[in-house]
Amino acid sequence: MRNYVIVETRDLLETRDADWSGALACALNRKKANATVFLAENGVLAARAAYDAPILRQLMKKGVSVFADRFALEERGMALHDLAKGVEPAEIGMIASEMRAGATVLWR
Repeated sequence: MRNYVIVETRDLLETRDADWSGALACALNRKKANATVFLAENGVLAARAAYDAPILRQLMKKGVSVFADRFALEERGMALHDLAKGVEPAEIGMIASEMRAGATVLWR
């Protein structure tokens, strides 16, 4: 099974184009690939529980793992307890680890 990591750096609630990342991850999972979404930079803003981002709910409903960069969270003053249910904090080094393991990484 192929593994994909889609890194989204834009606020999912601010730009409609960011829905592409979620749609791609869901499509990959339907094709029996393993897709993960990694929120970095302003992408972590949608990971707040208070935002209740529809795209995050859709991703988790479809079985897509969603991670939020710890450094980006800290830079934006977001505490781990502020994260939406199902979003896991992770180090940016996770992307390099996935690449070493053969994953395809798409950075947006």
